[in-house]
Amino acid sequence: MKPYYQEDGVTIYCGDCREVLPGLSELQLVATSPPYNVGLDYDVYHDTIPWPDWYQMLDRFLAAAHSALHPGGILALNVPFVANQGELVNRSRRERRTISRGEPVFAKSCLKVQEAGFLLREPLVWAKSPYENTAYAVGTGIGSDNNPYLRMAAEAFVFGSKEHYHMPGGTGKRGKSHSRPMDWCKNIWHIQAGWQDGKLKGKHPAPWPWSLCDRLLLMFSNPGDIACDPFMGTGKFLLRAKVQGREAIGIEISEKYCEAAANRCRQSTMKLTAQ
Repeated sequence: MKPYYQEDGVTIYCGDCREVLPGLSELQLVATSPPYNVGLDYDVYHDTIPWPDWYQMLDRFLAAAHSALHPGGILALNVPFVANQGELVNRSRRERRTISRGEPVFAKSCLKVQEAGFLLREPLVWAKSPYENTAYAVGTGIGSDNNPYLRMAAEAFVFGSKEHYHMPGGTGKRGKSHSRPMDWCKNIWHIQAGWQDGKLKGKHPAPWPWSLCDRLLLMFSNPGDIACDPFMGTGKFLLRAKVQGREAIGIEISEKYCEAAANRCRQSTMKLTAQ
């Protein structure tokens, strides 16, 4: 497939990642967050489908990602612990639909990643706060006295390695000799949510924060490696990969989001040139 945008180590494809990924190879890091199937208003994708269809999509994506990674390459898959929704209202399409409550997405995704041939690594809890012992959540609902419920203040990452656990390069020395900070090597990261970086202004509804992109890149890849986000959105991960000295590949089905990502990477190049 011909790239939608290609410049300064960044390549963007406008298409379905399940069709684009099989044509790629030698990726070190595939880090992404697929649609959660909870009714978010994406540009061209309807985010409410039957769960068997969603898991079929995940299976095809995982198979393609496994094929595109080189041995020692790492998958970082961001999913909710549980998709807990009742009636969903998609205002842009004026539709109402009821989907299942309590779908165990994280647990099933772990099994799916393993079935795709990955070696499971320790999963990650992304606590949506920059401070320990403090949790931020959207909304203030707490349910009722006979049905109290927990609002989502954290998400999960499923990590998998292809064939073996050792990334290419490095010395293999253990302990503090490697460059990753000790706090990053814990399975809870306290990082502010992407929507707290500023107003979304009608763009992508579920952006990653800049610092989360950086940690994933610095933890699980090295300079010169190829990092890929197959559900790219508006390209924040690509821009940070470029800044961190990685080659970046993004795949996105929405041309609107592809254009936003290309402009983001293009403007970054102009700023660097001006300096």
